[in-house]
Amino acid sequence: MMTVSLRRLSAHDPHPGGKPGGARREPHSAGRFAFALAAALLAAQVTALFIGLMLPAVPAWGAVGARLYAQFDGTRWLDDTGERATFDLFRGRPVVLTMAYSGCRKFCSTSVTVMKALQEAFDRRGRSAEFVVVTFDPDRDTPQAWRDYRRARDLARPNWHFLSGSAQDTRRMARFLDLDFWVYDDHIVHDFRIVIFDAEGRMRREIVWDRPVDPAALVDELPL
Repeated sequence: MMTVSLRRLSAHDPHPGGKPGGARREPHSAGRFAFALAAALLAAQVTALFIGLMLPAVPAWGAVGARLYAQFDGTRWLDDTGERATFDLFRGRPVVLTMAYSGCRKFCSTSVTVMKALQEAFDRRGRSAEFVVVTFDPDRDTPQAWRDYRRARDLARPNWHFLSGSAQDTRRMARFLDLDFWVYDDHIVHDFRIVIFDAEGRMRREIVWDRPVDPAALVDELPL
């Protein structure tokens, strides 16, 4: 049993110990930061509402119709080899899916750690699965950026895929997975969620930041 335990982002402490590099924030700047972050959150919510009205309808999270292939079968992505890919390539095998971006230093590292534990659980059961990461930041996460990311984290296995899409498809995927995200300065603030789909693309389980995780039990629950 492993526990995903992440501290939620605090408006008064966005970087543990103060600013990056160790410099402490002065008390009077904390209020300005909190106000700026609140304004950014409000702007992100308004933008998300406007975008949501423009995007094609996506079934509510957990609904019977919320199936991976039904939503993204014809959507084309760019993978870390520079080739075009579709989710149809993964049909017939379980898919472990999340969103991240190569410049992330917090939630995304935890996502990879949990996904590695799931990979080990699949291996112990003698089962195969596809591990897919879709970027929040398609402008920066080029195939080369993803290759560098994979190499730095020893993610060389061919059943791991790092995908970039259009801005619209990125938002559609985030909405489908119920992942909120927004840009603040040079960072992307986002939720944590890993979703496991069965071989037919049906959502089976989700992993969120504050619940214990038993990778072996999750794998055992998937139908053969």
